[in-house]
Amino acid sequence: MKPPLSILKPFGIFVADTRHRAVHLSRRFGEWVVRLRTMSTEVRILWLTFATVVLAAITVLVAFQTLGYMHRHDSETDTRSGWAEIHKAMVSLRVQRTFVLAQRGAMGAYGPGPNQFEERQRDYILATAQLRGQLDRLNDEPLLGEIARFLEDNKLMEQWETDEYEKTFDGFADKVAMKARPK
Repeated sequence: MKPPLSILKPFGIFVADTRHRAVHLSRRFGEWVVRLRTMSTEVRILWLTFATVVLAAITVLVAFQTLGYMHRHDSETDTRSGWAEIHKAMVSLRVQRTFVLAQRGAMGAYGPGPNQFEERQRDYILATAQLRGQLDRLNDEPLLGEIARFLEDNKLMEQWETDEYEKTFDGFADKVAMKARPK
C-alpha cells in the first residue's frame, strides 16, 4: 500500500521525483557504459590504471591502520603477560618463603640427614632472583621500582620473616595481579 502524497509532502519527498531520479541515474550509468565502450584503448587503459592506483592507495591506508592497531594490541598483550609473569614469580617467592619458615620451625637445620633448611633457603634466594629478573623486563612502571626497593631493603632473613613483610609483599602481589587482568 502506497502512502498518500499528503503524508510525504512535508518531508519534501515526492514519488514522481524519486522515480525521475532513478531514471536519471540509470541513464547516466548507461551513458557512462556507452562512453566506456567507445573509448580508445589508450584512454581505457589510463582509466583502469587510475582505478588501480586508487585501489592500491586505499589498500596501503587500510594496511597501515591494521598494523597500527595490531602494534597497540600486541603491546598491551605483552605488558599484561609481563605482569602475569611477575605475579607468578611473586607467588613462587611467597611459597618458598613459607617453606623456609616451615623448615626453620621444624628445626630442619638440627635434624639428621641433609640440611633441608639451607636447601629451602637457597630455593628462596633463587625465587628472589627470578622475581628480580621479571621486574627488570617491565622496568618503566613505578610499582616495579617500589617492589625492587622493597626486596632490596629486606634481604636478610630476619627482615623477610616478619608479618609486616608478608602484609606488604601481599599488597604488592595484589596490585600486580590487578595489572595482569585484561581491561
